[in-house]
This record gives sequence, C-alpha cells and structure tokens, in this order.
Amino acid sequence: MMKKKTGMIAILSLSLLSLSMSACGSDKESLKSTIEEKTEIMAEAADDSEFFEDDTEEFSEYPDEEEDGSPGDFADLEGSWKFDDGLFYLTFDGDGNWVFTLFTGEEKFAGTVEEDANDGYMNLMNEADGSITGKLIWTDEGLMSDDGKILNKVDQAVLLPTPEDPLTQVANFPGNYASVCVNYPEQMYAETRADLPDSLTFKPVVGNGTRDMYSDILLKFMPMTSDYDKFLGQGFEVSKEGMRILLNHCFERLYGKWLINSLGTDFIDHGDYLSITGYMLLDGKMFTVDSEEPVRGRMEVRYYGPTGFCLIITTLAYEDRLEDYCKICDNIVNSCNLVSDWSTSPKAVPSQPGKAVAEEEGGFYWLDSDGDKWFWNGERNIFVAFHKEVPVPKTSKKSAYHGRGNQYSDPPEDNLSTLLDIVDAYSEPEDYDELMTIIDEW
Repeated sequence: MMKKKTGMIAILSLSLLSLSMSACGSDKESLKSTIEEKTEIMAEAADDSEFFEDDTEEFSEYPDEEEDGSPGDFADLEGSWKFDDGLFYLTFDGDGNWVFTLFTGEEKFAGTVEEDANDGYMNLMNEADGSITGKLIWTDEGLMSDDGKILNKVDQAVLLPTPEDPLTQVANFPGNYASVCVNYPEQMYAETRADLPDSLTFKPVVGNGTRDMYSDILLKFMPMTSDYDKFLGQGFEVSKEGMRILLNHCFERLYGKWLINSLGTDFIDHGDYLSITGYMLLDGKMFTVDSEEPVRGRMEVRYYGPTGFCLIITTLAYEDRLEDYCKICDNIVNSCNLVSDWSTSPKAVPSQPGKAVAEEEGGFYWLDSDGDKWFWNGERNIFVAFHKEVPVPKTSKKSAYHGRGNQYSDPPEDNLSTLLDIVDAYSEPEDYDELMTIIDEW
C-alpha cells in the first residue's frame, strides 16, 4: 500500500517541477499560486488512504488466491474428470471428497483429498483403508496425475447404457422411412450406414475399450416381394413356417460367413403384425482379427402385412452383456411410431371364444361355425387354420443349423415338405410353384 502512495506523490512532485522549469517573467506570481494549490492537493492525497485502497484493488497484479478461486482450491476440482483413454470417472464434490466410478456406474473407490506438503501433490486418500489411491497436481497443462497423464474435465459423466435409462433422444430413419422415428437413451448415439439403407444403428457413447465396444442395436427395413404375402396371413401354423424361413434368410443376408450357428424360436401372432425371434453365435473376428471370443446376437423379424417390407431388429453383444442390450433394444423398438392397421387373421376375429375342443398351455382351441380353428389365449382369439386338416410341423424349435462359412441353403427337407403340406391343406395347386419360386430365390 505504501508503494502506491509513494508513487503518486512522486508523480505529483514531477508535475510541480515541470511547471517550475517552464515558468518565466510575469508568470511567476501565477506559478506561485499554482504550486501552492498542487502542494495542498498532494498533502490531501497522502492522507487519503481510502482512495489508494480502491486504486490498489483495481490494479493489483497479485489477487488474493482464496478470494478468486485460483488453481489448487477444492472448488476448482468440483465435477467429473477422466483420462483420454480412461474407463472411469474421478468425481469431486468441491469439499475435498472424491469417488472413482467405472463406466458401468459401479463406484469402485471413494475418499478425501489431502494436500501433501512435501511434494505439492494432492493425495487421494482411500476411505476404506487410508491408503493413497492416487496423486494429482496442478500444472500449466491442467490437472495431472503423478505418472504424467492429464485429466480432462467433462460436462457430464456419461455411463454405459442400462435398461433403466430414460429415452430422451429421438432419431428418424433415413431414406424411404423418414417419417418413422424411435426414442433412445442419451448414453447411446444413433447413426446411419451407407451399406445398410433404410436403417438405424445405436451404439454406446463410451463403449470403446470396454466389454461393450462391439455392442450394437440395428433396426432395418428390408424390402420383400409381394409373392410372399399370401403365405403370411393365412393362420398361425402357415405363418409360423413362413416366418421361420424368412428369419433364416435374414440371418444369412446380414451376417453371412460370420454366422457360426443360429436358433430360431418364439413365433408370435400379435394381431396386427407377426414376429419371430432367433439367436445367433457370431465369429468375433467380424469385428477384430485378434478376437477369440464369439459375439452373441438376437434377431427379431416383424411382418406388418403386405407393405413391401419387413422390419429386422438385431442386438449384438458379448454374452455377459446381451441381456441388458436386448432389454434396451426392446425399449427403443417399443417407442417406435410405426402403426399397423393390418390383421393377421384372414377373417373377422370374434371377440369371444367358442366351446373348447382342446386344452393347451395358456388357453384352448375352439372351432367356429365354419369349422375353422382358433386359439383363445385368455385375452383375444388367434386364427390358427382353416377347417381342412392342417398337419402340425414335426420339427424341433431350432431353425436350420448354419456351419461356419457355409453357403445358405433351403431349410431341411422335413421343414420344407411340412410347409408344402400345410399350404396344400387349403391352397390352389398353382400356389406350390409360387412358394417354390420364393424359396429358390433365397
């Protein structure tokens, strides 16, 4: 403070000296009056400590560190930090407390920050055993660990996705289906692929370097020929076999040589669309040549009637993460604004069932006045088959097994003959050729 006062006095003194040297002749009296006035101002300024305090605060080059929150304060640590290649976040609360959180959301360590007087580092003290988990220091480059790695502050600690995440983002399909949209969680990002038109892919934002790095959800509209439509709307039994063939085709079409084997299960008649779900085992080398671990997959194919397309829904992940990603996929698909006004039944659906003719798990079969077979599932009637006897397929729940790298072929003969027998139960003879044409094209 005294340095500032002395400096101001010196400036005023130099001003008086300058006036003295430039005065001459008749101006001497005027000069004398001016000097007396300046001297008076200088005396008042020397005693005006308040004036100099304000001036000092405004121009000080060395502000108080505690008041301006300079680097090194706990307040500057507040928030989440991560290394460029780190798989965790280091989060501080601003009061000297920290927590070490994996991308999965698991809190691994926690404790307090203590300054080390010996080396200037901030020690991360583990609350569990009192050990030092890590050491940090402020540098010109930012917050650095004792091994020289820089921690970067993030706006938000994004974790790997979970089935509980809210669907806060919206994505529209590209191309011919731009009016169709789905919601997805902010823990994932959506992208389109040039090699798969009319599709959306969803991947985890922070998946790189984790077990989720190959996790992938794909939604794709696949074109279909109109010839196939007549076999997917003639009752549960016929539609199930037709969808089974379609599923095998989609397995091969999308994953080809990487498909080790596949299992088709869970055909469902939803009333306004048909779906069949299958599971895949894929060679991990489809993602990286160094992978020895296979990737699991689930594929669902939905048929919405004679629209010219089917919707393929695929989820890929390592085995320990597949269940979670399948649930996330279900959440995304269930948010889709695609609406179907098609009926899976070839005739009007009765609101109530008739008299039971055969019991089955989850409901019973009954016959209408035309002798056509229906199934009551406790909530609605599902059309099964026309009154002509329809043979029940004598095949396992598995679809065709695909050996590694094998070229796709027709389903085994027993499946194919069963399908033809079913069609024969109610179709005109020329339908054989149409069905065979479809199968041959596949």
